Amino acid sequence: MNRPLLTAALVAAVTLSGCSAMQEEAGKALLPQIAIGECTNLEFPEQDATAEVADITKVDCGEAHKWETFADKRLDLDGEYPGDEGMAAIAEEFCYAEFEPFVGVSYDDSVLDMTYLTPTPDGWAQLRDRTITCFVGSEAGDITGTLKGSNR
Repeated sequence: MNRPLLTAALVAAVTLSGCSAMQEEAGKALLPQIAIGECTNLEFPEQDATAEVADITKVDCGEAHKWETFADKRLDLDGEYPGDEGMAAIAEEFCYAEFEPFVGVSYDDSVLDMTYLTPTPDGWAQLRDRTITCFVGSEAGDITGTLKGSNR
């Protein structure tokens, strides 16, 4: 991976605006879900792998947007949180491998950016959050339509 990835940790107690795609377990906070192929203008703070995302708003992929969800994975890991660096390594390996099947070209050959959300230590321990969500797009917000099979 020659290009840096934008990263952020996912806050466990968040809201997903404009939709009902949330999961709730008795006595636990809500965790957001954004499906593969859905789009957002989520802000990912540059070079801050520990930034927490407090809100995800979905937008119509037919309108200009920054990011499209291209993969997600629920980890089967039990025990302690693997640490920020360990979580980032797991997410980067997964998202990097899933990029080409979705976009049509490898991340290294693409003009697009990639980023991801991962569980926070608190979300891991208190909510059993184990989900990594991968996004493809551009911080410029100039993407219109899906990037699936775009070969960009």
